[in-house]
Amino acid sequence: MLDNVNKTFNNKIIGTKKYNINLDLISEIHDEFKEFPSTPIKLSSLANISLLELQVKKSKLTNKILEAVKIVGLSNLDDILKLFVGSRWTDNVSHDFYNLVVFFNKYINIIKVDIIKNESKIKEILEIAENENFQTPKELPFCTRSYPTVTKSFYEKIEGIRLFIPYKDYYIKVIAVFKQDTLSLAKNELPFADKYSKILAQLKSLDIPDSFKYDFLAQLSLRDFVSNCVTEIINKVRNNYNDLNRLKSKTLSETVKEFVKSTVEKQRKIIILLLISEEAEDNFLAHIIYDMILNDSYLLKSQPTSELIYNSLAWNIKKKIKLTEKNFEKEKKRLKNLTESDIPIEKRIALMKADDIVKTKAYDKLAESGGSKESSAKATKYLEGLLKIPFGSYKKEYILSFLDTFKSKLKSLINEIFENIKELDESPLKKLLTELKERDIVDTLETETDVSKFMKELKLNIEKLDINLVTTTVEDTNIDETFEINKDLIKDCIEKIKTIQNIRDVLKKNDTYNIYNLSRIEGELKTIEQQLGLSKDDINSNYNHKSVDIIYSNIDKLITEWNDFKEKKKKYLIQVRDTLDKCVHGHDECKMHIERIVGQWINGKMEGTVFGMQGPPGVGKTTIAKNGIAKCLIDINGESRPFCFLPLGGSSNGSTLEGHNYTYVGSTWGKIVDMIIESKCMNPIIYIDEVDKVSKSERGQEIISILTHLTDLTQNGSFSDRYFSGIPIDLSKVVFIFSYNDRSKIDRILLDRITEIKVKAINNTDKLKVAKCYLMPEILDQVGFKDGDIVINKKELLYVIENYTFEAGVRKLKEKLYEIVREINLNRITDDEEMDFPYTVSQEKIDEIFSNNSKIILKKCAKEPHIGMVNGLYATSLGTGGLTIIQVYKTISDNKLSLELTGSQGDVMKESMKVAKTLAWNIIPDNIKKSIKATWDDFGPFGLHIHCPEGATPKDGPSAGTAITCAIISRLCGIKISNLIALTGEITLRGNVTAIGGVDSKVSGAKRAGAKKVLLPEDNRQDYEKYVKKEKEALLSSSEFTEIEADEILNSIEVIFVSHLKEVVKHIFVDNTLEFQFENI
Repeated sequence: MLDNVNKTFNNKIIGTKKYNINLDLISEIHDEFKEFPSTPIKLSSLANISLLELQVKKSKLTNKILEAVKIVGLSNLDDILKLFVGSRWTDNVSHDFYNLVVFFNKYINIIKVDIIKNESKIKEILEIAENENFQTPKELPFCTRSYPTVTKSFYEKIEGIRLFIPYKDYYIKVIAVFKQDTLSLAKNELPFADKYSKILAQLKSLDIPDSFKYDFLAQLSLRDFVSNCVTEIINKVRNNYNDLNRLKSKTLSETVKEFVKSTVEKQRKIIILLLISEEAEDNFLAHIIYDMILNDSYLLKSQPTSELIYNSLAWNIKKKIKLTEKNFEKEKKRLKNLTESDIPIEKRIALMKADDIVKTKAYDKLAESGGSKESSAKATKYLEGLLKIPFGSYKKEYILSFLDTFKSKLKSLINEIFENIKELDESPLKKLLTELKERDIVDTLETETDVSKFMKELKLNIEKLDINLVTTTVEDTNIDETFEINKDLIKDCIEKIKTIQNIRDVLKKNDTYNIYNLSRIEGELKTIEQQLGLSKDDINSNYNHKSVDIIYSNIDKLITEWNDFKEKKKKYLIQVRDTLDKCVHGHDECKMHIERIVGQWINGKMEGTVFGMQGPPGVGKTTIAKNGIAKCLIDINGESRPFCFLPLGGSSNGSTLEGHNYTYVGSTWGKIVDMIIESKCMNPIIYIDEVDKVSKSERGQEIISILTHLTDLTQNGSFSDRYFSGIPIDLSKVVFIFSYNDRSKIDRILLDRITEIKVKAINNTDKLKVAKCYLMPEILDQVGFKDGDIVINKKELLYVIENYTFEAGVRKLKEKLYEIVREINLNRITDDEEMDFPYTVSQEKIDEIFSNNSKIILKKCAKEPHIGMVNGLYATSLGTGGLTIIQVYKTISDNKLSLELTGSQGDVMKESMKVAKTLAWNIIPDNIKKSIKATWDDFGPFGLHIHCPEGATPKDGPSAGTAITCAIISRLCGIKISNLIALTGEITLRGNVTAIGGVDSKVSGAKRAGAKKVLLPEDNRQDYEKYVKKEKEALLSSSEFTEIEADEILNSIEVIFVSHLKEVVKHIFVDNTLEFQFENI
């Protein structure tokens, strides 16, 4: 016992506290043992004690020794068996049992022992054996890994086992630690030589570099080798290779920080994976990490040391480290604040995940940094910037990158299986796999549809093989001859089997059936086995063959993984919608567009994407991008894709984006590279704001040219910053989001490359919702109130919206609400009287607060009909709309019907007026024309003065063409135009009324102006229906209106669709008897 305690302590398996407790126990037993008379016992020794008392004392001491052995263990497993079983324990065990005991005796250090006789605990042991896939737990010893806890030593965490030795009707449980198999010799010894050979055979077909596979197996601990089956070890190789690839995808600083924050066991794993990588850069990184521990007095935690890690490694790993032994037990002080600057520049350059051309440039600048003071400073700054660029580092969201990863894994497994088909025994499974191989199935797995179709086919075929398993076994077994049972019993048992198959059919329909259902319903088969005399091995012989079992297991894992993916992508899209709903209210079309694009990323490729968020100010474009799209892209660590903001309003210099030439004094890199550096990845979201506000100068056009280059998928894979001239920077994976108000001001080529998402104006119903649910809680919190302290009811909110704001969004509304809350807060501070809460804001209080502000005065319809005055409609790029009055009067002119145009009219609008004049003259009655000519003869010619009030406001566009035509006809014919009708629509010389834009803004503006009827082009019927649908959904979602009430609100204005001027004149003019000559056009 003492020898074992010293050995476990010296090997750092147990700590000082445990060591002292064990020594005290052994010392106590030794003291009692010394009281026994020396052997042989003489009669004189029995003078003070009877023989019976001596025997009792001996019995007690023996029991105490047995209990002590359980606590401190022995150095030899054979001694334990002799002590608890008997000296002739070998007489009653099999040859395999004996070989296992010899192996464990040779390679384990025992910590403690326990005897398990309790039935419930024995049942637990059998369950452990079943879970760990041990076939003979009642006949042979088996071991499982001892799961790490905080109190366990480092060696117990990486090599600890629980060894269960069956004997008669109880178990001997041994807690132990495997000795280090430094040269990896034990794996090929009896009784595990056959297992080792199978692992080597299966490793050949694994689509992983040979150096990794065999180095990993060589360093694999004895604990993991013995306690895991062949399949689990193969999976362990595959999973660790995936972990290595994950490490390789990280930047240097990210890898170092992960290493720092990890437990010593995880740090050991990181070092091993990097060292057995076939890439020299990964080996180099392992040295850097280890050098930090070795040379810089860094200590990972208070107890673990680099010596501990080094001593636990296999020889093939130690050879790669090539470190001299030192004492590394010094406290680590600054590792948590570690930066890349702590690593030599030469090493950082070597570790860059960039092309050789980039590294060559970096080494050149490193050489320059040793020159003159001026050139050295510039070269150093260049190097610092270049090393910060995260070449090769991309953020990957699990659900978006799953398909590519799964396809690679699926193809690898299929190829691995195909290479081993010849080794399989003839079976339905082999036939199925051979058919798949002949179809060259691997080459067809490209899209999500291909993979889904194949997985469905594979699942169905595997289920068919499994469903037929029991029936085939029963039919192939010669029951009558072997077991002499009657045919009625056979028939009855087969009927039961068919019932079980029906159960399987139900499970399959409910998508809960897989290849393990055979074992899941063994309870139902048990009675049949007993009646037919069949053993479980007979029934399962078709799939218990090791190779077949591995294939079944791997295929089932892939099927399960694919089914999980199908569910996860549904949940992911639900989360996307929830995220978008939380960030902004409404904008359903915009959100649907984003969902479609995310769906494309899930099932297709996520290359660089270019969005354009087009809409009025204040409607939530930036919020949707920053708090919506960015937070929809979440990685497995819960971190969102980095979001970079670049305002371009008024910019007029391309160097803002591309930087300055390196040779210039004070030069630096541009904002694009700066954002890449800040985001620490090559695929952030870059939000470029106010693109339509870029200067129209030549320098401004330079910015547009750069943006055009950035969004060209054939060029942006090699973007070049002027400062880093000749360094290709890959922006092909970046998600670019542009925002602008007026799409007409965007360069046509750039606009063609943008996937446009329209963010429409917010109606009053939605504004009320936004104010109540989003704005007010935020404002109250900012000013120091809690939610509900200040109440602004719907009526008062609407009063603020309609009288003190005139906007498509809620920016100005937020400003006004801030003013109200701040004023109330000021009153609370300065007033002598205590203010009662909740405080309800009245309309009078609102007017008092805004007493120095002018109310918004909206243009209203005229009180009565007039000649030559028509209600046109306008819509702005800011999302607002309303009436634009068009007035036509006769004016003095030397030319007949010449046009005098005033009111800041644009070129397009002027052209519409010329079209309107020509059209009007052609359709007015002949008697009117004769009357006009007579007037010219008597008084001389007159022209037409067309004026649009609010002359300081620029107006342009063709949509007033129909209204202008009506106004000219009204003036020439002397008939009045209805004052309660508004209209819009472009006009042609043939009198056709064609489509216009901004239908929703124009109809809303007509309602506010008091119009009772609106004439819209027939071509805009669909736009109006969308507007009505949106308005109705907004009204109903507020829960304040029934469907009938919502319809009444929407029908408060009559909308008539027209396609020709002859339909327009029926509505627009006050009753008259004129007959227009439409046949002339």
